[in-house]
Amino acid sequence: MFTLEETTTWTADDVFARIRLSLPLEWEWELTRDFQSGWLSAAIKDTEGKTQWLGEHTDAKILFLDALGWLRLRDHKIKHPVWKPRDQEVPLYRPPVPVTTNIPDPPDLGPDEVDAVYKTSR
Repeated sequence: MFTLEETTTWTADDVFARIRLSLPLEWEWELTRDFQSGWLSAAIKDTEGKTQWLGEHTDAKILFLDALGWLRLRDHKIKHPVWKPRDQEVPLYRPPVPVTTNIPDPPDLGPDEVDAVYKTSR
């Protein structure tokens, strides 16, 4: 096991080594680089060849940390009921659209009227 603070000191190669250790047997890791755009793409595939995780980033370390996080949390069981997925959709309350009226805006205040308000409040 490792801590979050420890991962900040790792290089991309260190993270990749942890991915290799965390990868289930016979699962595959694919990494491709688009040299024109600089983007890296990675995929984790199961024994049947189905993609279980897919990610993209320009920084290899961040991409690898994303994959490692997914590998570590994929079998995580939710313990508190607040975080469990819903069984059904919850209807959202949407207030009715307000009725607009054709009442014109009041006229703007003149400088003398604004000045009178501030003079009386002091």
